[in-house]
Amino acid sequence: MDQPHGGLNRQSAGQSRLYPDSLESINLEWLIKLINPQPDWRTLDIATICGDASTKYATGTVKTILTADNGPDRLQRCWSHHQEKETQSTPCVLQDTQYIPFPTAYFNLITCYMAAHRFDNIPAFVVEAYRVLQPGGFFVVAATIVDGEPAVAEYINTIERYRDTAHVWCYSVLDWQSFLSGAGFTIIHTGTRHRRINLDEWTGVTPLTEEARLRLQALFFCAPNNVATLLQPIQAGACTFFTLTEGMFVAGKKGHKIQE
Repeated sequence: MDQPHGGLNRQSAGQSRLYPDSLESINLEWLIKLINPQPDWRTLDIATICGDASTKYATGTVKTILTADNGPDRLQRCWSHHQEKETQSTPCVLQDTQYIPFPTAYFNLITCYMAAHRFDNIPAFVVEAYRVLQPGGFFVVAATIVDGEPAVAEYINTIERYRDTAHVWCYSVLDWQSFLSGAGFTIIHTGTRHRRINLDEWTGVTPLTEEARLRLQALFFCAPNNVATLLQPIQAGACTFFTLTEGMFVAGKKGHKIQE
């Protein structure tokens, strides 16, 4: 946890994207049932990828949704995504995740999907999320997570930085739980899943030369045993596959109620 952690890293924000199916692991139907969003709720979707999460809420019961990012082209993609899906308009605003430009106790729900690894100061971001949530509000984060062992975390984060120059740091489950509880949240749900990834698809959305891609591939197959056990890289014909762990954290501000 002594690594740089958390506003949005502006070096490449808006230039690189997450791998295309990064939201497949997020069961939004289950989440909506758990927190039971109401028509009068205000929702903030932070550092949106392409509007998938906010689109889901826009087609559900929440009417007021703001989609926030400091990468203008990412916001444009989100705006276009909503138009293509013919959902209601979702206002888009620029922001620094360390300083969310809204009044205290303004939102009922804040979501952040697979983007926090680009934030320069995660604890500050979580504190800000707590501040702008109303009592009884919910904060939902989905993120790639790493093993708590420092050497393992460093190796996996090196791989992430090699692929994505906007990457700052992926944290462990315990780190995230510490950030959330330290800000005052009650942790309602923590879940993880392992997802198999095609290396070419993973790197295909970022500009890598063939030489750089081969070097990245070597990092997988030359990894120490304790890292290789987690990444489980295999070569299947011309394709390289590996495993990353994704986590979902659902937290509530005092006064929250969940559906049984």
